[in-house]
Amino acid sequence: CVLSYFSLGRYNIDIPQTETHHKRVTELKGLKYILRRQLMINQFHRQKISEKYGIDNPEVIAELENRGLLVSLKREEVNQLLGRTDMPSGALKIVYPNSPEIYTIRSDMPFAPDTTKKPQRYFKPAGQPNRLYIPYRFENIEHMSEIWVLEGEMKALCGAILGLPTVAVSGIWCWRGDDQSEAS
Repeated sequence: CVLSYFSLGRYNIDIPQTETHHKRVTELKGLKYILRRQLMINQFHRQKISEKYGIDNPEVIAELENRGLLVSLKREEVNQLLGRTDMPSGALKIVYPNSPEIYTIRSDMPFAPDTTKKPQRYFKPAGQPNRLYIPYRFENIEHMSEIWVLEGEMKALCGAILGLPTVAVSGIWCWRGDDQSEAS
């Protein structure tokens, strides 16, 4: 069996040479596009994180992108991740370095699913547990003598980039229980 070599960024894949070889290569190229797409921060979000949070160092942005910690999402991807159909815009996905399965979605447009409530910009999937956001530069935070607790992942990320010992809670309302009186 002749093998063909295909590089997928950091991943190298050997594919058996068969009659379906070209189909598999096409599928892998599509997968490469999807993986690359998932690591991209679009220009709109680059501008927002620069203007709002002062994160404009290209090396820092590239590191966040390569680690998959900030990801631009299309409207359809936002709805899929949140299990909804009514989200009106794309968003920035903020992944927790200390718990990669946990993330917050910052919508490009404030949205109120219930028109009697104030529109919100930050969303989490239903049932996702609360976690402390520890920026990627402070994996060994338990050894620090001082820690600043902030509200909002992007504020903590910005502080960490500046060298400040920051962590964050997602938002004050995320820590209430189902009856809205107890912490979850």
